[in-house]
Amino acid sequence: MAEPSRRAVVLWIIQNLNTLQGSLMEPILEWITNSWGSFFQDATLEEVKSTNIHFDPITVLSFLSVGQLVEFIGSSDALVNVTTMGRVLSSLEAEPSETPLAKLEEFLTEFNLAIEQGYIPGFRNAEVKSEVLGTVFTKLARYFDKFSPSDYQSWFQSKLRFLLAGINEDLLQLIPLDLEFPSYTAIFGGFDQVYPDLPQETSRQIYHLMRTTLEHKVNTSGTPTH
Repeated sequence: MAEPSRRAVVLWIIQNLNTLQGSLMEPILEWITNSWGSFFQDATLEEVKSTNIHFDPITVLSFLSVGQLVEFIGSSDALVNVTTMGRVLSSLEAEPSETPLAKLEEFLTEFNLAIEQGYIPGFRNAEVKSEVLGTVFTKLARYFDKFSPSDYQSWFQSKLRFLLAGINEDLLQLIPLDLEFPSYTAIFGGFDQVYPDLPQETSRQIYHLMRTTLEHKVNTSGTPTH
């Protein structure tokens, strides 16, 4: 069904559910299935809440679309509460500890857009920012061996741009040492973009990574440095 048609159905559902609020007795998941069906993820959380005063998004995070998850981040305590943010990130997993690359990409695209548009005011808690970067980067690292230079450029210079300044030594060690130079150029280009926001110790660690990378390339190619 085309998006305008789905939107029309959502508005129809809202109108009808608003007339039934006094008789809502079902468990929340049954209510979502019976009342919204496949159109649940086409509605905003505010719209869903308007039709059921008992609806609490945190109890059904795994049923939310990525857009709804980002909406939840902006309207809840997720930006200041590590536990809440951790639950949001866990809900992205297709199975325990496994998050599809496309889901990570969709999440960061929506999240970055929300920051740019001012819906999410950026990170107000360093611990939460560290949690997001650590979780996303660790999951992303599983795909590094399949990345092309353009993939590295897209992730390090665009998708991770609001997180990358929080990189630490443990996460830096997840970057492979056997990449081609175009990939390293893309990676370090991302670090260069956030350089003004990097702590001095992190800048030192990135320099060490660059040096280690060059030494590895020399050792594997047999070409002396000049």
